[in-house]
Amino acid sequence: MKIKENLTVNEAKRYAEDNGYNSVMFRINLNEKYVACGKFLDAYYDLIQIPILGNGFTRFKELCEEYGERNISVDIIDENEFKTSVKFDFLVRGRYMDIPEEYQTD
Repeated sequence: MKIKENLTVNEAKRYAEDNGYNSVMFRINLNEKYVACGKFLDAYYDLIQIPILGNGFTRFKELCEEYGERNISVDIIDENEFKTSVKFDFLVRGRYMDIPEEYQTD
């Protein structure tokens, strides 16, 4: 379920800071089209993880530099939608066998 929709990157960071630095999950949209989902590892330091990219971390700052902050919108989602979205991310990229166990859904 979407909790908040169409937030700017800064609004998403503020939401994460106010609602549990490392427990907020999101969907990234680029030019209003879904790209991938991720979660905050630490909102204070702007650390995020996008499972389809691996176990490492990145920062929204890097995504904004690459794609332009105006082109990125963020939807805050709950855990069930996050797990489903992670699975979807792997499926559409033909990487079904690579889905991490923690994101498996029934």
